[in-house]
Amino acid sequence: MKKTVLLSAAVVLLLASCKETDLPLIGGSKTLNDTTYVASAETPQTHNVLLEEFTGCSCSNCPAAHDVINTLLTTYGGQLIPIGIHPKNFPQGDPYPGSVYDFRTDAGTAIGTQIYGGITGMPEGGIDRVVYGTGLQLTKDKWPAAIAARTSVASGVNLYVSSHYNAASATDTIAVTIAYTQANSTNQNINVAIVEDSLYDLQEDQNLTVDSNYLYTGVFRDLVTSVPSGDAILPSVSSKEAGRVVKLYYLYKVSTKVLFNPRHCRVVAFVTDASTGTIDVLQTTQAPFVGN
Repeated sequence: MKKTVLLSAAVVLLLASCKETDLPLIGGSKTLNDTTYVASAETPQTHNVLLEEFTGCSCSNCPAAHDVINTLLTTYGGQLIPIGIHPKNFPQGDPYPGSVYDFRTDAGTAIGTQIYGGITGMPEGGIDRVVYGTGLQLTKDKWPAAIAARTSVASGVNLYVSSHYNAASATDTIAVTIAYTQANSTNQNINVAIVEDSLYDLQEDQNLTVDSNYLYTGVFRDLVTSVPSGDAILPSVSSKEAGRVVKLYYLYKVSTKVLFNPRHCRVVAFVTDASTGTIDVLQTTQAPFVGN
């Protein structure tokens, strides 16, 4: 099966390819030439864990949570993929007075409100959007055990993403491949996000002083797919057999929203369960925004 969706016109900004340049962050996306076919079922991948951390520049306890994440990354490496979401509707998510950046996004706020039912504290985070105890949101002391429990799950889905950025036209082509390693009769969604590393700005710390050169990594910048739940994966096929492969393509166009540095960005893709009553993340992967 193959479908084509026409792209809407967008403003094209020219870049100098010989140096890194801050650009307005992307606005809007369209799929093009999506395909599906059946092949031999692949060997299941190791499960990568998604950590969605709700954080803020005015949150004095958030640097301690970032330290926890850095320790976990030392343990799990690329098997852990953290995203730092700065919501608009929680006071500590606000930029500290005098900040260079405003990391808050409408898409991140919608994730907090509609996926997580509203942010109840900060720092808190979700692990693979799985309910632990009474809810999705966990304090930082509970992250290690929750992540450890998710590293060995068998989701039945392999996931690949690649990103090819054209500096001259300021567009990015993102290719996502979903390969089912076992039969699945439920619905799934694909989510594609842009995160940025190597950002320095003001951050309040636990002593209520301000670090004027704080390093931010994995900052959530935008959601390429539909906000906040992503796009349905092959909704015309109710049951995906083992060996079913779905390839999706997104053209990510530059707009005038937020400045970002393409060479410091990553594309994070993850598949979620879209059946009634569960939104578990089945698999997550990532690739540099500026690909080959």
